[in-house]
Amino acid sequence: GIEVGTPVSVPFGRMKLITGYVVGFSHYVEPGIRVKEIADILDEQPLFDVDFLQFLDWVAQYYATPLMTVLSTALPTSIVQKTKREVILESVTLSSEYTYSLPRHVQQILAYLKGSAKSHKGIGIRYLSTQTGLPLRLVNQSLYKLRQDGLVRIQSRTKAGMGQKTMKWLRVLPKSENHSLTKRQGEILDRLSQLPSPEMKLTDASTLAQTTTATLQKLADQGCIEIFEAPEHRDRLLVNHFSAPKLSTPLILNEEQERAVESVLSAEPGASRLLYGVTGSGKTEVYLSLTQSMLAEGKSILVLVPEISLTSHLAKRFIERFGREQIALWHSQLSAGEKVDTWRRIHNGDLKIMIGARSAIFTPIQNLGLIILDEAHDGSFKQDSPAPRYHAVTLAKEMAKRYDAKVLLGSATPDVEIYYQALQDKAVLRLDKRYGGRSLAEVSLVDMRQTKASGGRGTLSAELKLALEETLHLGQQAIILLNRRGFYTLIVCNECEEVFQCPHCAVALTYHRYREQVRCHYCGYEAEKPAFCPKCASFNLQFTGMGTQRLEEEIAQCLPDARILRLDSDVMQKKFAHREIFDAFDRHEADILIGTQMVAKGLDIANVTLVGVVNADTAFSLPDYKAAERGFQLLTQVAGRAGRGDQKGRVIVQSLQPSHPVILRAQAQDYEGFYQDELVRRQEFGFPPFSQLFRMIASCTDELKLRQFMDVLAISLKHILEEATLQQVVQVLGPAPCIITRIQGRYRYHMMIKNTYGDVAHQIITRFFKGVEPPQDINFFLDVDAQSFL
Repeated sequence: GIEVGTPVSVPFGRMKLITGYVVGFSHYVEPGIRVKEIADILDEQPLFDVDFLQFLDWVAQYYATPLMTVLSTALPTSIVQKTKREVILESVTLSSEYTYSLPRHVQQILAYLKGSAKSHKGIGIRYLSTQTGLPLRLVNQSLYKLRQDGLVRIQSRTKAGMGQKTMKWLRVLPKSENHSLTKRQGEILDRLSQLPSPEMKLTDASTLAQTTTATLQKLADQGCIEIFEAPEHRDRLLVNHFSAPKLSTPLILNEEQERAVESVLSAEPGASRLLYGVTGSGKTEVYLSLTQSMLAEGKSILVLVPEISLTSHLAKRFIERFGREQIALWHSQLSAGEKVDTWRRIHNGDLKIMIGARSAIFTPIQNLGLIILDEAHDGSFKQDSPAPRYHAVTLAKEMAKRYDAKVLLGSATPDVEIYYQALQDKAVLRLDKRYGGRSLAEVSLVDMRQTKASGGRGTLSAELKLALEETLHLGQQAIILLNRRGFYTLIVCNECEEVFQCPHCAVALTYHRYREQVRCHYCGYEAEKPAFCPKCASFNLQFTGMGTQRLEEEIAQCLPDARILRLDSDVMQKKFAHREIFDAFDRHEADILIGTQMVAKGLDIANVTLVGVVNADTAFSLPDYKAAERGFQLLTQVAGRAGRGDQKGRVIVQSLQPSHPVILRAQAQDYEGFYQDELVRRQEFGFPPFSQLFRMIASCTDELKLRQFMDVLAISLKHILEEATLQQVVQVLGPAPCIITRIQGRYRYHMMIKNTYGDVAHQIITRFFKGVEPPQDINFFLDVDAQSFL
């Protein structure tokens, strides 16, 4: 019978079928509801079980998102539509008494199957409906009756080229006398019989037998060989150059690493641990050791990383330790077919190690033992849009409780909330020293105000230029961080001081020189490079600010012999560009890597001895409650890329405010000091971890209508909280315009809710949100555990 998790096609509206999933069974139907029958079953094999459904239902409740939206996020979009259901006739010898006992429409289907030459290979159920003229619903009912009586078998087959890739194979059948073969066909058949395997890809067989696929097809028609289609699993790792790697020997763990591994292995099922280790302290080796232990127990491992660029970088370490066979990657740059292949093999238990970005949390890993989140502090683990706006750390902890797995959060700069909770739970594991006794890189600050005052031109300080020259002279490598892409980040009219803004968003346009275009990084608006001011028609325009493209050009002018690579979102438009760039840099095919925050995380290249940070102030100058934390994390993380080999590393940070407390803490790489400073500030203003933060956001093309809608909303919510006597423990702030007041032509307003009353208030807030029915032209959503005010 049908099970929970089965994908089905159901009627919706007039003559329209939509895909849905069986999530439960009931004998009761509320009065007034007209029940429709399922039109078709899209796959015989359920795509999820009851436990996974209950987890997804928890996600839906926690983030106030419809269950179907969560299901759509959790399942690859192409996994259902690409499946074709077929019926195969198992028996043709039936008694007339049995046949006459069947309903007329069942007899009609049986007669068609017995008369069709294809019935022993498989006939599509939709095709059967068309040929017999019977409704699909009636065909399905008839086939279930015939299947129960053992007369037919129903199988699911994935269509070629539609998500699941298939390949034609050849199978040599047992020899039989066939006098109709030509001499040439006999010779080919003899060659095929001598091939190393009785089954092989059709293209390989035709090459080895020195013939054509057309000739082989004739042999198949004469019953000498069989040609069949089989699933062709794509390279799920998408790293072909890792094929048949030389397996690495595990390093000998130091005492700190040993303690960390033992603490995780001995922890209770469902427990969470924080691995707080300075950059270069050997966190990855701890992950590898734990993975070894989990595999020995027959358990599977899920490893989450914040950036696509880090998946293949970490996969390389895992492949070198465990080989290719058990490992898969998962992130948004996989094609639909690659995701379907990987998803099905994970679901079947064929793969034991999954390495992926945040969405990998939803992959159906069997017998899960450990979830590792590397760089667990990173904001990329929180999905901002679309719904569900989940946080992978929150989901990992919930999943671990449900599946008796364990969670390990790794970071050199833990999120303040994560560190606070881990201290409360006595769950902090420390790696205080770099592996092998290497010292942390030395960080020096350059006051760019003095550089400008003394007549310095350009973006690079004299100190950074000299350091780059010395590094290249020694045959070593450097990383330069500038967290702004583009060529110029600002265009201003020198006459009227008009700043060129996106016509749809309240943000400045960025000039991209290689395309001679200006672009908005929020809505994607593009236009040709402006020649004059739209306000006063002056041609006196100033292109200012520094982007990664302009920095690349300036460094090339200073160091004409330097080989330079750039990594930012523009370069990432090409699929897997990040892997090509990281690999080339690792092979020392370039001397300098320039990039945005992507270059600050996870890179472990022994020959990098210099890191430069340009415009460090932009990292923490945003009006956001987490800006200081993000700035500190970025500076500390990028500093950790230097000196990971035998040579001592150095870091040069250029700043307009070098005495800023965040920069001084980052210079000292003093996380504990930063944490204490930040905790005092968070407590003073009641921000997490001292509250749970909700953010209700609405947008509309009519600002007045939007403001009125949000005002009414705030009054209604405050009234509900007062009725529940929660106004003292749940604070509503706003509404007010968002910091970025307009995106894509729509005005944006928000209000903040600080909850200090736990689950009870959480449920009241989410219930209130789900009860709101905004006007058609107002977009309205809720961000639970909000990480940003922008």
